[in-house]
Amino acid sequence: MQLLILAAGFGGRLSPATDETPKALLEVSEGITILDLQLDAARKAGINKIHIVVGFEAGKIEKKIREEKFKDLKIVTHYNPFYGETNNLVSLWMARTIMNQDFIMLNGDSVFRPKILQTLLNSEEQITVMIAKKSAYDSDDTKLKLHNGLIKKLSKKLPSDEIDAEWIGMCSIKGDSRELFLRQLERLIRVPSMLKGHPHYLSVFQELANRNTPLNTIEITSDTWHEVDYQMDLDFIRAHITRYLD
Repeated sequence: MQLLILAAGFGGRLSPATDETPKALLEVSEGITILDLQLDAARKAGINKIHIVVGFEAGKIEKKIREEKFKDLKIVTHYNPFYGETNNLVSLWMARTIMNQDFIMLNGDSVFRPKILQTLLNSEEQITVMIAKKSAYDSDDTKLKLHNGLIKKLSKKLPSDEIDAEWIGMCSIKGDSRELFLRQLERLIRVPSMLKGHPHYLSVFQELANRNTPLNTIEITSDTWHEVDYQMDLDFIRAHITRYLD
């Protein structure tokens, strides 16, 4: 099993902290970055082959992964030269060569308990998506409509009466579904209108759902993960860092 981390973007909503620093390298505790937590979670899950898509300040991430504490991990970076002009569909496409083997994918701004990676690793489903539920959803949340535990719709603009959960940016792709996933990715990357609209990789999953490919889900609780979009997110994680270390 491989781990794919998408960490090419600017993280502009965290400016000025991210003016010269990739979001993945923001410290959540003294000497510990978001990327440190993710790589340590991979190690605890027994995953030692890591792929990171980089873009903004790529050299700083590449310097980070050369630290002595990561020498037991096989870490490869994939550079997205279009990180300032496109969204993460292109970042995902940059790492398409790894999709001949099973992989877990996660966003470079997700902080989570290590056991979540183990849960994905243990899943027997070909596609497993981690989801969370809450009483109210923000405009920036990726909302999900479910049916019998399978994802049917994914959108930030999903009508309130159709929202069942939110996407947390972590999933596993295994077995024959890798080929289906790659096929849709290759198709969408060739659509000019997609690229002009800052395409998101969620469009690949929506295409799969439209074709009745099972997008299985596992629900996790809000205290096991957090996404870093704004300074208040970073402050929250720093105040509760111990919950993400076990």
